[in-house]
Amino acid sequence: ETANTLHSEENIEEIFSQRELISTVNGIIQNLPEKIRIPLTLFYLSDFSIEQIAEILKKPPGTIKSRLFKGRRLIKKRLEEAGYEG
Repeated sequence: ETANTLHSEENIEEIFSQRELISTVNGIIQNLPEKIRIPLTLFYLSDFSIEQIAEILKKPPGTIKSRLFKGRRLIKKRLEEAGYEG
């Protein structure tokens, strides 16, 4: 692989679509209910464990797992509605 392949049009489009996807996902997360948004943010962006999030939010770990599951499902659903293939 040469350095030139990094700058091929295909890769630039891929990077753009990834950035667009990240931006879309961020927008979706911001619009989720707080009780789902906060665990998702702590888990995926701040690398907290389910146990740590449970402690922070004073909820059982099972509740946190459930909210993360719901959050992922909602993100997937909204991405599909926005035209992204799952």
